[in-house]
Amino acid sequence: MHPAVRVVLYLIMALAIPGLGHLALGVFLGLALVAAFRRPGPVARLLWRTRWLFLLIFLGDAYSLPGEPALVWMGEYSPTREGLFLGAEHMLRLLVMLLLLDSLVLALPREPQLAGLYLLMQPFRHVGLVPEMAAVRLGLTLDYMEQPKEHRLSLRQLMSDDLPIRETPDHYLLPVPPWQPRDTALLVSAIALVLMLWQLA
Repeated sequence: MHPAVRVVLYLIMALAIPGLGHLALGVFLGLALVAAFRRPGPVARLLWRTRWLFLLIFLGDAYSLPGEPALVWMGEYSPTREGLFLGAEHMLRLLVMLLLLDSLVLALPREPQLAGLYLLMQPFRHVGLVPEMAAVRLGLTLDYMEQPKEHRLSLRQLMSDDLPIRETPDHYLLPVPPWQPRDTALLVSAIALVLMLWQLA
């Protein structure tokens, strides 16, 4: 599967998941969990990094949706039952989206990830975006983010005038695999499947 297809498939699923019914959502959750069991370490780190987003979504729904108080003893400070159920559902949908992101995109090595994004940026060349420059900058940024914390610069160092000079590669080789007819067929099938699931929701 072409890396660009993986990225587009994830974007399609990310748009579709909020509108899926419970049955279809359960199917996607099962598939995503099967894929997650193959990469428990990276998946655990991804979910840990987004833990505050989960909490924010849950509490935001729990306290913003009107309904019956879930904890009567808290009085007006109690979240609502309807809000708790909606917050749990939104957390579940976010979980599915993150698991799919890991299995479709993040599980790829760095070069295929950048190759897929490079190909998808090609149509924006006509509006001034330079895909080669964007891909190189993204690659260097991701390389820097993966360095140990003790090797990273602090915000004060980054904002200072005497920023230390770091060695960077003088060239960046990015092999882009050719687009195959099966990639087009896979994308068309995925779009058709999502449209069908939306109709059933």
